[in-house]
Amino acid sequence: MNWLPISSNPSLRRRLMAWLSLTTVLMLLITAGSVGYLVHRYEQELWRSRLTEGARNSAASVAEILMRTERTLAVAGQAIADAPDEHGLPAALLATEPALVEVVQLDEEGTVLAAAFRDQPVLSSLFTLSQSKWFHAALAGHHYQSRVQYTFENDPYLILSLPAKPQGVVVGRIHLDVLQNAVSTLDLGETGRIYIVDAEGEVIAHADRSMIGQQVDYVIERTKAVQNNGAWSGEYSNYMGRSVLGAFSPVAGSGWAVIAEVAQQEAYTPSRNVTMLVIVLMLALATTMLKGNGAFLKRSIFQPLIHLSEGALRLGQGDLAYRILDGRNDEIGQITTAFNEMAADLERQNHAVVQKNLALIEEIDSHRQTQEELRVLNGSLEERIVERTRELELLATDLTRSNKELQEFAYVASHDLQEPLRKVRAFGDRLVTRSGAQMDEVSRDYLTRMENAAERMQSLIDALLTYSRVTTQAQPLSAVNLQQVAREVVSDLEIQIERLHGEVRIGPLDTICADPLQMRQLLQNLIGNALKFHQEDVAPIVHLTGRWLAPGDPHRTLNPACNDDVPVYALCVADNGIGIDAQYSDRIFQVFQRLHGRNQYEGTGVGLAICRKIVERHNGIITVQSTPGMGSQFVILLPMNIGNMQ
Repeated sequence: MNWLPISSNPSLRRRLMAWLSLTTVLMLLITAGSVGYLVHRYEQELWRSRLTEGARNSAASVAEILMRTERTLAVAGQAIADAPDEHGLPAALLATEPALVEVVQLDEEGTVLAAAFRDQPVLSSLFTLSQSKWFHAALAGHHYQSRVQYTFENDPYLILSLPAKPQGVVVGRIHLDVLQNAVSTLDLGETGRIYIVDAEGEVIAHADRSMIGQQVDYVIERTKAVQNNGAWSGEYSNYMGRSVLGAFSPVAGSGWAVIAEVAQQEAYTPSRNVTMLVIVLMLALATTMLKGNGAFLKRSIFQPLIHLSEGALRLGQGDLAYRILDGRNDEIGQITTAFNEMAADLERQNHAVVQKNLALIEEIDSHRQTQEELRVLNGSLEERIVERTRELELLATDLTRSNKELQEFAYVASHDLQEPLRKVRAFGDRLVTRSGAQMDEVSRDYLTRMENAAERMQSLIDALLTYSRVTTQAQPLSAVNLQQVAREVVSDLEIQIERLHGEVRIGPLDTICADPLQMRQLLQNLIGNALKFHQEDVAPIVHLTGRWLAPGDPHRTLNPACNDDVPVYALCVADNGIGIDAQYSDRIFQVFQRLHGRNQYEGTGVGLAICRKIVERHNGIITVQSTPGMGSQFVILLPMNIGNMQ
């Protein structure tokens, strides 16, 4: 909008008024131009029609004059031939035709047979009649029309000759004033002219006698064209170099053309005046419209906008209670209503913010008071933490000493029990060897029971030693190929598997960081139990699988050490055995806990306790999911964070 004739920082009112002024003026100017163009075209067509009609009427008059003159000459030639002795006959015929000023009858030798004239003899006084072009043309049977000729007094005339009957030539001299009178009867305004030219472009008749005989070359082509196509009209520059609007019409049977023309300035003056009048009226209308539009816009738009601007300024200054009073129902009224609603919302929000600030100040004061109380509590809490830490260190020392004493007790007790147990079994063997044959049935039964009890006692002692060695004889953690360990365990249990017609299916297992011997012990206990506790008449099938748990896996929640930042390997041993009641899922991992009698399944009740001890040593967890009669599934989660392993 920088091209509008307004200041560099205009108001909305100036912009709208400038735009309305520009569009209104342009619209009205276009309308005025269109009206002027239509008036010009109408006036141009009107003039062309008028000029064409005048040229045609004049051409018809000239053609009629020529035809009448030729007819008079023909009658004169025939009459002279019929009455050669009547010497007054040409003069009588000359009186009947005003266009003729002289008539001459000649024989084929060029001798004058009869002659008559009005002013003076011109043709009959010529000594070269027989050599004239018009004589030979008429003698050859053609009608001849000459170009402009002049008398000794410089009066222009035309020669018209035609063959006489039965022989010879009759010729007439035509005064050009008659032709001029034929084309000067029309009123074409101050600059309008009608004149006649021949086929060679020479002026034959013109109101300005000085133009007679002048050569007008620009009409030659149009004269030839109108001879073939009829009348023509249009704009051009005439022989005086003036822009004119003209019309050409051919004169029948002569090769001549009548030209009617008028100056364009005169022809188009009314249309120009009308155009200027329309422009003036349009400008006056535009001025009136702009004043009316300005008043309407001021009352309907600009004043309400000023009120809105003042209201926005008041709101910006903090006067949130300010409202605009306007009862209009149009778009401006809707904006005013929206402004008042916005002001009301701002007032409510400001009140709410004030209330929140007050509440926040109170909360800050309360927070400061709480911080002071926390500072006091932190001081006493630090003292308590130091005291509690000291107590925990003492408890940890006592627990370590107690565990060490317990392990030493278990180890010593186990070894001390094995010596008398070996003697009991040795003396029992000797007794069988020496006196077995002399013993009665009851004695042999007692001896058998004693040996079985000694054997069970040996198994319990061995199990107890194994349980204690989980921590006392543990090896450093290293890379353990679980796939290889599983194959070795299955190889050790091959005889039992074949005896039970069972199958151990080992899935893909990875290498982990663990105690190699304890991983072997763990798998051997779990697979051995799966084979031992099989259903009757059902071949045992054991599945051994492993996988790394992805972050967010639900199994990680079973062990706090198995968070998403720690790699966790899950080892699963599933079977199709007798299953375990859910109420015993924790009891089976305790030492010397059995769910079945010794006559049903052999064992000491320490195997699963050893498994739990091994898993806990690796900072892991072991769980069981089982349904009686449907088999069991043991899941071991082993976090691979070596720093957290004990």
